[in-house]
Amino acid sequence: DDVSEDFMYKGALCKALSDEQAKELVAFIENNIGKEFYIHCLAGISRSRGVAKFIADNYVEYKDSVCDNGYGRPNASVVSKLNHVLWEKHFKTENNV
Repeated sequence: DDVSEDFMYKGALCKALSDEQAKELVAFIENNIGKEFYIHCLAGISRSRGVAKFIADNYVEYKDSVCDNGYGRPNASVVSKLNHVLWEKHFKTENNV
């Protein structure tokens, strides 16, 4: 299931993806373009697939990448937050707020 709020998993409090984590993740991806990524989240279902979808959709080097996890759907909240960070970092201008 997609998560956008804090949730409990096996007794641990987990977060979907904070704004700060999204910024750090985009910076990490861009600082490591061309390298292989191993992407995983606590449950290994929707957030990791959301990050993988974001990378494949936005970085030509990974356009044809595949995700080995055969179940789950990309977390739409994670994809949206990462896309927003990418837009703010590279495309936002003072005239285009």
